[in-house]
Amino acid sequence: MTLRMPHRPTALSRCHTIDKLRNISQWFIFRFYKKKGRKIMIIAANWKMNLNRAEAETHLRITAQHPIHQRASVQPVLFLPACYWQMADELIGKDNNVQWGGQDCHAQKAGAFTGDLSAEMLASFNGGWVLVGHSERRRDHREDDLLIAQKAGQALKSGLRVMLCVGESEAQREQNQHFDVIETQLKAVFDVLKTEGGHIQDVVIAYEPVWAIGTGKVATLEQIAEMHAHIKNALSSYMPSDMSLSVLYGGSVNKGNGAEIFALPAVDGALVGGASLDAEDFAQLCALAAVK
Repeated sequence: MTLRMPHRPTALSRCHTIDKLRNISQWFIFRFYKKKGRKIMIIAANWKMNLNRAEAETHLRITAQHPIHQRASVQPVLFLPACYWQMADELIGKDNNVQWGGQDCHAQKAGAFTGDLSAEMLASFNGGWVLVGHSERRRDHREDDLLIAQKAGQALKSGLRVMLCVGESEAQREQNQHFDVIETQLKAVFDVLKTEGGHIQDVVIAYEPVWAIGTGKVATLEQIAEMHAHIKNALSSYMPSDMSLSVLYGGSVNKGNGAEIFALPAVDGALVGGASLDAEDFAQLCALAAVK
């Protein structure tokens, strides 16, 4: 008879367990704060394909230590190129209010997909978020709604929070199709998540009018308020009445227009591109959101 020794967790598995507990703790703090009626503004930085190693390290060091980022009313999130995941894990740490994630993940858990990165890989570096459905991925990599839905589902299974980007082109808005386009993009993802039993509460929506990304154009306050209200109404059909998801605005937000955008009741934060590449500019945006 062979006696089996009880399983003894390795140092690595113990670290992963501790990291998961910390992530759960942050999630409960986030939910508790919302239940108290205190709005948490999510300000997310999408670095895209920018910053060299030295610039990235400087940004991460400043951001990790900046006092504005430790305020409970603001949740800073950095979406980083994969080559900086290890750096973020080391410099931001696990007890920091600043969170970070990847800019994309594969729809499959693992496999022969040269050059791609999985949600599980991202989670193993202690990244807590992933961006899916960004208009540049839809355009340049021809990602359709079904693929984006599959990516979101795989990310949630891996324990990540998902920031789902939706948005219409200028032509679609001019043809008065913008509401239908957004509803189609949302339906594709949430139908899959409901079928697979995904953690819908771990999804955040970023509305990015495609015509206002990197163009310097910004939707009017009336257009932003109208679309955010429409998105929240559309989302209500996919979740219980006591649940709501944050909806961020993502069209050329900067420190010059951030305050008036954040003042809109239906805006729960921002997904920021170019204006997030400087650490101090990003901190100023977070400060604007903190006073809402």
